[in-house]
This record gives sequence, structure tokens and C-alpha cells, in this order.
Amino acid sequence: MEYIIGYLSLGMVLVVLKSPFRKLVDWEVADLKMHCLVKDEDFHAAKLFMYRLILSFIIVALYPVILFRRLVDYVKNQNTAIYLEPIESERAWLRAEISREEAEAANMVHVDGRNIPFGYNNAQWRNILKIMEEGDRLYQFRSPEKSWKNFAGLEGIALVRNEEIVADIVILLN
Repeated sequence: MEYIIGYLSLGMVLVVLKSPFRKLVDWEVADLKMHCLVKDEDFHAAKLFMYRLILSFIIVALYPVILFRRLVDYVKNQNTAIYLEPIESERAWLRAEISREEAEAANMVHVDGRNIPFGYNNAQWRNILKIMEEGDRLYQFRSPEKSWKNFAGLEGIALVRNEEIVADIVILLN
């Protein structure tokens, strides 16, 4: 709170003194004076001071708030982005449906003294779980035997939504 008060106080001093903000305020005040002259109204010095003060406060207080809100939105958008590896499996390779618990139990890896599902691929597994929706299913997949003979075999878990593979995690390569 002290920083906010200090910032606003410094900003007010800068606006009241000669600064680029002061030019903006003076332009607005000149427009107001011209408006009063056209209507034959009296423009008091107290009005001028209050108008300058209020306008200065708006310029100094709202600009950082707007910047801060944009920064927060930018950071939120960065944090919500989920990176998924390119899909390597095909629908023809799908074998048996598997539950989340079965997949994690079958692929539990001991890393740094802890049991972690999918070990070092745990971040990819968590990303798959984040995008999982109601009605999605997990399937085991395995490439054809010919690919294993040619040292290009793949095995893993695929996330299927509406009969289409949305994401997968490769567990075994050859």
C-alpha cells in the first residue's frame, strides 16, 4: 500500500510540474475553457485546479492498472497453454481400452526415490490428463509387427475422443 501511495504522489507531482502528462492535462483544460467561453460561463481557478487534479489522477492511476491487467492476462494465457507431442499412433494400432489407474500402474517408474507414472514422460502424461474430457477413452496401441522387425516399432497409450486419436504417449520404441 505504501508503494501505491508513493507512486501516486510522485505521479501527481510530475503531472502538476512540467511533464508530458502536464501537456495532456493542459490540452484538456484548454478545451474546457474554450467550451466555457463559448457558453459565456465563468471558469473559476478552483475548478481549474480540481479538474487538473482529477485528470492527473486518472492518467497516473489508470495507466499502470491497465498495463498490470494486460500483463496478468498475458501470463494466464501462457500458463494455460498445453504442449502435446505430435500424434504418432494410428487408429488401426489401437488394442484394448485401459483405465487411467491401469495405465499408471502398468507404467509406474521409480525416479529419484519416488514412484512416478510414466517416469520422465510424466509431464506429457499430465498434459494428456488435462485435456481429457467426459466420454474420452484411453487405449493401448502397438504398431504392426513389421515395424518392429524394421526397428521402427511403437507402443503406448492413446487418448481417443469421438473415434479419433487426440493425443498419445509413446512408452516403448525399438
